[in-house]
Amino acid sequence: MKEKKGRLYKFYGKLTIRNKLLISCLPFVILGYFLIFYSTTVIMFDQMKQMVYDQTEQNVMEKKKLVNTLLDNYNQATIKFLYYTDEVQEYLNTRQSVLSVEEQEKLTDMISYQIGSLITNNQDALMNVCIYNKFNELYINNAIYYNTIEQTNDFAEILKEAAEEKHGKPVLRINPVRKNMITFARNIYVPQIEKSDEKIGFLMMDIDKTGMEKIIQTGEDRDVNAILILDSENNILVNGSNLSDDKCKTILKEPSGNYKIIRYNLQYDGCSLVGILDKNLLFKSVYKIFFKEMVMILAAISIIAIALFITAAKIAEQIQKFIVKLRQTTEINSNAYVEVDSNDEFRELANVYNAMLERIDLLIQQVYKQQLLMKDAQIESLQAQINPHFLYNTLDCINSLADMGKTTEVKKTVTSLGSIMRMSIKGAQFLKIEEELKYVNQYLYIQKMRFQEHIICLVEIPEQLYEYYIPKLMIQPLLENAIVHGVSELKETGMIAVTGKETEDAIYITVKDNGNGMPETIIRQLEEIRENGILKEKEHIGIFNIQQRLLLLYGKEYGLTVEHVKPSGTAVTICIPKTKGEKGYESGNYR
Repeated sequence: MKEKKGRLYKFYGKLTIRNKLLISCLPFVILGYFLIFYSTTVIMFDQMKQMVYDQTEQNVMEKKKLVNTLLDNYNQATIKFLYYTDEVQEYLNTRQSVLSVEEQEKLTDMISYQIGSLITNNQDALMNVCIYNKFNELYINNAIYYNTIEQTNDFAEILKEAAEEKHGKPVLRINPVRKNMITFARNIYVPQIEKSDEKIGFLMMDIDKTGMEKIIQTGEDRDVNAILILDSENNILVNGSNLSDDKCKTILKEPSGNYKIIRYNLQYDGCSLVGILDKNLLFKSVYKIFFKEMVMILAAISIIAIALFITAAKIAEQIQKFIVKLRQTTEINSNAYVEVDSNDEFRELANVYNAMLERIDLLIQQVYKQQLLMKDAQIESLQAQINPHFLYNTLDCINSLADMGKTTEVKKTVTSLGSIMRMSIKGAQFLKIEEELKYVNQYLYIQKMRFQEHIICLVEIPEQLYEYYIPKLMIQPLLENAIVHGVSELKETGMIAVTGKETEDAIYITVKDNGNGMPETIIRQLEEIRENGILKEKEHIGIFNIQQRLLLLYGKEYGLTVEHVKPSGTAVTICIPKTKGEKGYESGNYR
């Protein structure tokens, strides 16, 4: 027995997963199909019929609750409007003809406001509201009313007779002029117990039947299950089905064995909710449900689930090996590789996975070393680039000062130039902002010697920022850009301001000028550098270098942003993370 079992597992292990599923599932699917089909035809058909009946009755009952709720909302809204609103009570008890035009307009405006806030607010189905006061004077909320005044008065007299029997409770009738409207009407009495029989007015509201039709509609089953709202005389108020009103009246008058009638009484005016169930169409749907749902769902889920349960035992064991191995793998070493004993697709998958781990490990080591070397080289190269025009212009300035005999100025200018050159090629990559500002001031001194009174510079960096670190040679290229490309060509005095601020985790340093403004092409290229990290242009090398250095150091979250200043000028802002270490990337911001 054990030998036969071993041979069976050996044979099974040589099969592909597809063949394993077919051999395991096919017999169960065929056998289970016939068993389920026979049991459902004999046992479940009657149960499904009863279930459909119960579901239909439940659906009609739910529709009844919805209709009662809607009518109750209208009832409560009109009660609050009529009996708890001082303006309405004043209108009901005041003869309008004795009031001035201004008093009439004021009173009707207040009535309109109360109607909008208490009755028609968020009620799209409520179209018109008519109120008669105790002197039979009519107010209509809409300026354009679809019925004539004469038609409205005639219909109101009919409704008043019906409302007399209800003593203040609402009545529902079809509007004789607009068949798509239901009129909700009620008598209004004095809101005092001792005078509760004294009538002081009459209310009519036109309700669009579309809203009620949507409530009682049964979706795609409207041919099978028709739901109607009838008044106290069995007239059809609302028809939510595809059947015509005449067809519904015939069925209700002479019901046959093909239809099942379900009736529920509503809370208002003797109205009722009626469901008409077409048995022929209903059981046609039941047969569709029987063949589609029972065969497809039960056979597919139940039988295939059993078959897959048996087949999955072997497959799950191999899959679990992969899952456990992947969960345990935190780094690529000898324990990360997967070993599979079978000869199916899992062995091929394991071989591919192991080969992939080897390639990934090799690539990680190579790329990591290359990126470190490239990034350090790029940063050093970028910070070492100084605009040669600055050197030429500074030397020309020194020469001019020497010709004029200004030895003191020559000495200071040479000293400032030497400090800037030493800082650009020596020392750490990051400086405190306080130290960076020393070199900024030396650079501004050189430019002051060159341009004299033609340029005014202002540096206002809060002292609380001095202890934070910044990559060196960040601010000077922006000043050079503002002078050379911004204010140097101005006829009037050029002004440059260097300001700073901080947020919770970042520092912002802005260089603003009143020059000619930065071209849009330069701004777009700065954004391209942030997105792609590629420097193509040979001009404006300073500002482009800054953007690329910030990208290499901190990533796309930081860098330069440029804004135009009205009426003319440019504001360039450096955004860097807050760091207080000896190197600007020690706090984790270096990418």
